[in-house]
Amino acid sequence: MIDTVTGVETHIGSWTLPAGTKGLKGSWQGFVEWWPFNDRKKPPTCNLLKRTTVLFGPPRTSAAGAGAGSLGNPFEVFECKGKINYKAKRVGGNVEISVGF
Repeated sequence: MIDTVTGVETHIGSWTLPAGTKGLKGSWQGFVEWWPFNDRKKPPTCNLLKRTTVLFGPPRTSAAGAGAGSLGNPFEVFECKGKINYKAKRVGGNVEISVGF
């Protein structure tokens, strides 16, 4: 993650598989969500989402012969679908997703 105001870069995650891992499939679906309304008795506050932009790159590995990863087309789901100013676009081999106000 790079703070575009300060320029500070922070690594926020990676997946590491144990040595000898086999049988991985060529596709996977992940998700990112903003969930400030875990109390299901209250309505979602979709309009409070601050503007956020993220650039996802394709999965990569140093494992010999593993091949290149790819990214599918992102989409919205759940309570805030259509209510958070969602935008997604391709930037080279990456996907940029922006949400919020």
